[in-house]
Formats: sequence, C-alpha cells, structure tokens
Amino acid sequence: MQHQKERQTIKPRLYILAGAKELSPDNPSAAKIEAGKETLRRIASLFEKCESFAIESTLSGVVYVKVVERAKLLGYDVILAYIFVDSPDVCIRRIEARMRNGGHFVPAKDVVRRYSRSKYNFVNLYREIVDHWLLYYNGGTDFSLVAHGNGDTNIIFKERYEAFMEGLCQK
Repeated sequence: MQHQKERQTIKPRLYILAGAKELSPDNPSAAKIEAGKETLRRIASLFEKCESFAIESTLSGVVYVKVVERAKLLGYDVILAYIFVDSPDVCIRRIEARMRNGGHFVPAKDVVRRYSRSKYNFVNLYREIVDHWLLYYNGGTDFSLVAHGNGDTNIIFKERYEAFMEGLCQK
C-alpha cells in the first residue's frame, strides 16, 4: 500500500538518452547477449523499486519499445532526449578521435547502418510512445535544442529540423 501511495505522490521518470554513441562490436556474441539480458534485469529491478533512472541507446534497434511500454503502464513519465549530428561521417570521425584516446573501435559500415536506423526508429517508433521528447543537434561546437514535443511537434530551428528529417524513408 505504501508503494502505491508513493507512486501517486511522486511519479518516477525514465530518461532515454539516444544518439551518436556506439557499443563495442569486438565482444563475443554471447557476451553481448548476456550484457543485454543483464541490462533488462536491472531495468526490471528499478521498475520494481519504482525508481527514476536513465538508459542510453543509439535506438538502432527496437528492444526499448517494450521497456517504454512497461514504464508507462507502471506510471512512469518517459522522456527521450535524441542527439544527432549531420552525418555518419561525423560519428566515424568522433570514433576515430575516441580511439586515439584509448576508446573502442566501431566499423564504419556499422556506424552508417545504425545512423539511419536510429533516426528512423526515433521518428517512427520512439517519438510516438514517449511522454515527452527532445531533439538536440550536436554538430561541431554547436549543441542546441532543435525541436520537442509531447503528442505534437514544436520546432525551434526549422532548418536543422528539416535537415534531420531529410531522407528518413531509408531504414
């Protein structure tokens, strides 16, 4: 009963941080699968405790659709911040710079594939099911809010928004 009372008083939040960050492809497949299962176990534990938390994803897959749906059933506010750059080439250059500082490698073909799938999934899947979304541009030295919404779309920087939306039919 106390758990229900707290849920009504303080609504927990699920924050999804998405965009140009890649997971390491050099892990064996079994380790990747186990890491994914462990992440979902931790999320389930946080749901059980009714705690606010954040997850980070490229959104190049659909695994978090069920997480969002579950969060909403449990009374969470789900907020998605999607961060984008101009092209996969920008991501590749950032990965190369990260590697020079000891970071991990991601094959260019994976970056290109994930870049377009991520944008597609944000617009056509995730944006439609979260309570509030924010679209940020992070190209060069510029980091700015481009658009946001919660059932509608409020565009702040029209040219950046149109550039982001360009070519979205390709998955």
